[in-house]
Amino acid sequence: MEYKQLNTLIRSLDQIKAMAMSMYQEESESEFRKQYMKFALQMEQLTNQTRMATVLDADVDKKYYLSSAAKELDITVKNLKDSRIAISLPYLLPKNRSVNSDGYIIEPLANALRKYVEEQKPEKIRHALIVIRSAYTPDNEKIIRDNDNIEIHHVINIISTMLMVDDKRMDIVLCSRIGQKTQTIITVSERDTG
Repeated sequence: MEYKQLNTLIRSLDQIKAMAMSMYQEESESEFRKQYMKFALQMEQLTNQTRMATVLDADVDKKYYLSSAAKELDITVKNLKDSRIAISLPYLLPKNRSVNSDGYIIEPLANALRKYVEEQKPEKIRHALIVIRSAYTPDNEKIIRDNDNIEIHHVINIISTMLMVDDKRMDIVLCSRIGQKTQTIITVSERDTG
């Protein structure tokens, strides 16, 4: 990685740290939440910049790096007994002002799905039923998503590219439920059209 890029990333981290510290001076909870969302988006951008700098400029094995990133993010792809494919991801928060709030998981997810397809060789789905469950623990009920906001457009594009014939025929179901941990679980299956 070039020294100049590393220096830029460190400066960004310092700015984000200063932003985080200033949040504690906010008097109203609504202003704190607004600043916290800004902070979260900055962290996601920094994650993407760090990954790109590492993958593009450092002498690393990109597949190995992305597999490791998927493991750290707890991204998994597996078969369920009833012919469904289950994909688990970090919890995806709806962010109305960001078009790429899911950007930090796209490359690790694509790599995990690519590996799944190479190993399992599943038949491409013609008409998919995609169920997106936002699971949260009882102590995290405040983060129940607003199902009006589909912030995972990029995730659905990756899934359709890897697992479906095309993206024209899919039904998407969004729901929230209590789970053992806070995460997003996506199941993909052939829709029963009978």
